[in-house]
Amino acid sequence: QDVAEDRAMLALDKQLKLNEASKKQMIFDLEKSCREFGLQNLSKEQSNTYDLNDPQRLRKAEPMRRGDDDPRCGASSMLKFGGEDLMKAERKRQQQKQQVMFIEQQKFEKEMLIEENGDQKYIQETKEMIALRDEMEANEQNLRKELQQSQQAVNLERAAERAKQQQDLTEQEALLDAAELYHHGNDPFLNEHTDSLNPNGRVRRAEFKGSTRNERLEGRRVLEAQAEEQSMKKYQDQVEDFRFQTLQEAARRQLILQEREKSRSRRAMAEAVAKENLQMKAEKIEQTKKINELYTNKFSDDFWAQFGTTTR
Repeated sequence: QDVAEDRAMLALDKQLKLNEASKKQMIFDLEKSCREFGLQNLSKEQSNTYDLNDPQRLRKAEPMRRGDDDPRCGASSMLKFGGEDLMKAERKRQQQKQQVMFIEQQKFEKEMLIEENGDQKYIQETKEMIALRDEMEANEQNLRKELQQSQQAVNLERAAERAKQQQDLTEQEALLDAAELYHHGNDPFLNEHTDSLNPNGRVRRAEFKGSTRNERLEGRRVLEAQAEEQSMKKYQDQVEDFRFQTLQEAARRQLILQEREKSRSRRAMAEAVAKENLQMKAEKIEQTKKINELYTNKFSDDFWAQFGTTTR
């Protein structure tokens, strides 16, 4: 059953890998077609505004006029540009025709020379050229053969050197392996043959193999004593903290009582001052009233009756 499940898992994994590969290939094909479509139909040369950014715009532009009979030029378009060459096409055609005539004349002269000298001279020159070519090819083959032989000798020498170096390296590695095996078999540290105690009876740290039962019991006793000591110290610290908190609370209450007594004293003093101020205010008002009555003249009927009783 496990084998069948493993085979089914392998088949499923293989199918998933095939699906993934086909998916990647499909994505690659789509991207490739998009790139090709972009290169063919979305280039900057095919855009509607390419003429604004074309570096060859001036060269591709139509000239101001194509001759004296250009219909775009009216009666007032009397133009003659510097460097204008309206006969360029005709002159180029005439130059090509003249070049053809020169070539035909040269071919005719060569044929006349061959007829005058005869075929023997041409055959002799041909044989000399062939012999010279054969000699050059033979020299080239000899030179190539010598170079190949020298290269072969160099290659054989290098191969022998590499074989010797490989042999020396193999022998050196064999010696190093033997030395390592001897070290592993006879080293006191690796084989744990050294003494674990110094001459003075102390344990060597590098050779320490672990503590004994008595040492572990002693260590446990020491740890328990330390734990008990720490517990007592913690209890004493708690008692001291509680005593300090009690004293701190008593001091806080005493300070609160003092602040309340000060507040009552200030309030009583303020009330007494206010009462005294009110009394002084009433006395001042009464005194002011008496002074106003003292220095204020009252006009009675007798004061007005004294006027108009006599004449001068």
